[in-house]
Amino acid sequence: YAHRPVRFQSRGVFVDDLRRSVDIIGTLTGQRPKGYRAPAFSITRADTWLFDALVEEGFTYDSSVHDSPRVHDRIRPPYQGPFTLTTARGASISELPVAVAHAPLTGTALPVGGGTYWRLAPWPLVRWGLDRLCAAGDTPTLYLHPYEFDTADLRVDTTPRPGVAPVLEARYNLRRARVAEQLARVAARYAITSCEDYLEHHRPARSAAFSSAGEHLRPPV
Repeated sequence: YAHRPVRFQSRGVFVDDLRRSVDIIGTLTGQRPKGYRAPAFSITRADTWLFDALVEEGFTYDSSVHDSPRVHDRIRPPYQGPFTLTTARGASISELPVAVAHAPLTGTALPVGGGTYWRLAPWPLVRWGLDRLCAAGDTPTLYLHPYEFDTADLRVDTTPRPGVAPVLEARYNLRRARVAEQLARVAARYAITSCEDYLEHHRPARSAAFSSAGEHLRPPV
C-alpha cells in the first residue's frame, strides 16, 4: 500500500501493509491478487522471511528476485526463468525472476525485462537479451508500470525536501513513451501471456531452496 522498500520494514509492518493493499485491490477489482513484487525489487538476502509471509497470506507467485546490479545486496537466482522456490521453513512459492541476460565474456548482468531499462536500452540489446533467454529454454518475465503508458506527464505536488519534485518528475517522465514502443516490438516477436495464465498451464519444472543460512538459493542436488 505504501510502496515502501521491504528492507525498511519489519515483518509485522510488512504484513499489515500487504493486507491493506490486498483489501483495496480486491474491493476495486473483485479479485484477490495472487502475485507480488517488492517495491524497487527491495528484498535483500536479509529479508527472506518475505517468501514465508507471502505464502501465509495466500500468494501463489512472486517476482521480487531480480539479478540487477542496481538492487542492494540482491538474492541471485540460480535460474533466469520461472522456478519453484522453497523457503528455509519448507514453504513453496512460484518465483518468476524478471528477465536479465548476462554478457557472454564478462558475465555482466543486463536487465532486459522492462521498467526503466526499456526506456534507456536500445531495441537491439533488448531483443538480444530476450532471444538469449529463450534460446536457453527460459521464459523471460517482463514488468510494466501503468504510469508508463499514461500520455500525460507525471507531476509531483509535494515532497518532504525542497527541490526533489523536479528530479522525480524528470526521472519518471524521461523517455517514457519508449516503453510502449518496446512492448509493441516484443509483442510482434514473441508470444506474451500473463503470469497467472502461464503458471496455470506451465508448472515450473525447476526448483531451488534457500540454504540453512537463508541467504542463497541453490538448485537441488
